[in-house]
Amino acid sequence: MKNVKTILMLIVLGFIVLTSFTKTNTTTCIATWYDMHGRLGASGVRMHRDSATCAYNALPMGTKLLITNTQNNKECVAIITDRMGNKTPNRIDLSYKAFGNIANHSQGVVKVKITPLK
Repeated sequence: MKNVKTILMLIVLGFIVLTSFTKTNTTTCIATWYDMHGRLGASGVRMHRDSATCAYNALPMGTKLLITNTQNNKECVAIITDRMGNKTPNRIDLSYKAFGNIANHSQGVVKVKITPLK
């Protein structure tokens, strides 16, 4: 009986440890794309349509984000190099390349899951 309790406690402890390591700060929002090729972003970095960058307000500049299209599970990694206006809650603007990696540009708007990378 003592061995059964020990094994049960180890299983519960293992579950707690595994779930604590798998938690992420994932956010779901709407993604659009923009083409500001040649202009300076808020970070001072010159925009290029063939770079995987984005404009996002909720995280610091330079943060790498894993962006996943919730409809087709396509993913891309983009770096925050720009900010958006205050009237754009729950939205992210992706560069031409970043958006093209997860969806067709003709869609214009897709629902995405955003996960910050370390």
